Amino acid sequence: MTLDNHHCVQLVPLFEKLAEQDLTKVEKIVEHKKIKKGEIIISPDKEPLLVIVAQGALKISQLSQSGKEQLLRIIEAGDYEGEGALLGVTNGQLYGQAMIDSTICFLRQSDFETLLTTYPSLSLQLLKLNAKKYLAAWAGTPRNRGP
Repeated sequence: MTLDNHHCVQLVPLFEKLAEQDLTKVEKIVEHKKIKKGEIIISPDKEPLLVIVAQGALKISQLSQSGKEQLLRIIEAGDYEGEGALLGVTNGQLYGQAMIDSTICFLRQSDFETLLTTYPSLSLQLLKLNAKKYLAAWAGTPRNRGP
């Protein structure tokens, strides 16, 4: 599966309910890149990114306390990693490496922050959407259900 370059951000829950004009603003700052097998795209020493796989596959892993690699998941076309990184929540042990030659869409945290300060209405819309997701998740937890 290959994703249309202009619609890869719609796959990320953070953006999926945005109005078309807001989605277009986000899509304008998304970059597209072909990466080679073995290339590391996510690591603690790189700028935080949201990465969406358009074609290919990435291995997402982290280092254990003992320094061994722990495989967390494989992301393929249509999958993503780094939604939290856009909002400043990062894992200092997280790595993303191309398993095969791949094409990715990515959004830098710094560009996303600039977008949010440039368009405060977009910031407010994202805040509202995430608050709704939080409340829906919180309401569904066992401690919050009635007797």
